[in-house]
Amino acid sequence: MTPIAIVGRACVLPGALSPEELWTLVAEGRVATARGPRLALGRAPGADARNEQGHRRQGHE
Repeated sequence: MTPIAIVGRACVLPGALSPEELWTLVAEGRVATARGPRLALGRAPGADARNEQGHRRQGHE
């Protein structure tokens, strides 16, 4: 296995703006979800609604 170096980490999630806050959510058993941005969920503005994917929320549960 080739060694690698992890030089940074980050996250922006509902209820957690850092990896440390994410681990706090997990450790406390809390649920944090929010409505996701349309483009990030695979549907560009003006795209045909018949091809819309089923994901409407994002987060940690």
